Amino acid sequence: AILGGTQSLHTNARDEAQGRGFTRLWERKSAIARKVACWRDLAALCPDGPTVFLDADTLVQRLLDAGLSLGSDLTVTVRPGRWPLNSGVVFVNLHAGTRAWFHSWLELTDWVQADEERHQQGCALWGAADQAAMAMALELHHDLNIRALRCAYWNCCDDPTEGVDAPAVLHY
Repeated sequence: AILGGTQSLHTNARDEAQGRGFTRLWERKSAIARKVACWRDLAALCPDGPTVFLDADTLVQRLLDAGLSLGSDLTVTVRPGRWPLNSGVVFVNLHAGTRAWFHSWLELTDWVQADEERHQQGCALWGAADQAAMAMALELHHDLNIRALRCAYWNCCDDPTEGVDAPAVLHY
């Protein structure tokens, strides 16, 4: 199977507490970790070159070519305020280095979620475990050319009327 094949095992204490014991790895992963695992696996399957990864709850309203033509290895969306990074739209120039970044992102997402205190802190600072892990993976892969685009236009998950006529991507 493509999905969930090589991730390291993490115990879901809540499942064990409910008496279900060990379940298959895929069932133990949270929805957010499954998303990162799917994106990692898709990155492995796609050919080298520009690719956009979008959350399922997004609506593309404009061409995304400009986000893909920045000459970066990886482009993420950022915003001022409480949660400065949003993982719902990621522009990638796929190659061995960016595929390694996806692997790191998944490992760090699992690591954040493996400890309740770490998970709570990551969610408080970044809004979600995968966003906390994304921030760490961006720091680790300083060898990549990483850029940031404004969420207000490229990954609009707040009020779409805030200084943008028509965002390229609405994120619900």
